[in-house]
Formats: sequence, C-alpha cells, structure tokens
Amino acid sequence: MAITKLVSNPCNSDKDLQNLCNYIVNPEKVGNSDRYVFGRGIRSDTAYEDITEMQELFGKASGRRAYHFMVSLPDNCGLGGEDMLEISRRISDLFYPNYQILCGVHVRQEHLHAHFAVNLVPMEAGNNRKLEMNYSFMTKLSRQVDKIISDYTNG
Repeated sequence: MAITKLVSNPCNSDKDLQNLCNYIVNPEKVGNSDRYVFGRGIRSDTAYEDITEMQELFGKASGRRAYHFMVSLPDNCGLGGEDMLEISRRISDLFYPNYQILCGVHVRQEHLHAHFAVNLVPMEAGNNRKLEMNYSFMTKLSRQVDKIISDYTNG
C-alpha cells in the first residue's frame, strides 16, 4: 500500500510557491535531467511563473497558493522510477484534469516517491472556485492511488 500524504506546510506566499516548485524539480532529487519531471498546463522549468500568471489572471494570487502532496511507494513493491512516473501521470490525469500540476519523481532518495504541486485555481474560465483538499478528498485519492499502483504490482 502506498502512502499518500498532503503536506501540512501551507504554501501561502510567492516565496513558498517558488520554494515548492524548486524543491519538486531539484536535480539532487530527480536526477540531472528533466526525465522524472512533468507539468500539465505549465512547463516544468517555468512552473512558478505559470502558476502565478494563472492566479493573477483570475484574481486569486493571495491566500493558499498551491497544494503539495506526495505519494510514496512501498520499498518491496519492485517498481522503479519509470513506473512511478507513469503512476504519477495517471494520478494527475485522474484527479486534476482542470488544474495546473507540477510533478517530480524523486528517484535519488531512499524511498521512491513523487511530489505534486497543484494550483488551486482551475484553468477554465467561469470556474471561480479554488480547489479544496479535505479529509474526504484525500481518502478517495489514497484509494485511487492504491488501485493505480496495483495495476503495476499485480495486486
């Protein structure tokens, strides 16, 4: 079973958002290429600027700026970085088709895991609601993550 965790440190300022984006794509964590990094609705090398631009466009560049969550695989699951990259893409497509996402698979760590930064502001005109990740949402997300991972581990 994977560990799916919403990081409790809120991302409430420009500096917090910039630090989060830099941490996710840090070469010491993901390797020296962008192989284990992707963005949806943003470029991974300009994620901070892209997220900020979307928030300013919709007048939502204050308060919580992004959610940061991570998914960590069990040590004995037999999966590698490429598998985790595919799993991460499936997670982001399943739960956040209308939100900008930055993801980095941290392959240079003791435990294989991925970090996600999700812009709270949707990429669609007319949707004026910020994304909320509450306990119910995270429970559903954890179940779906386990289901996705079971596709790769046969159970």
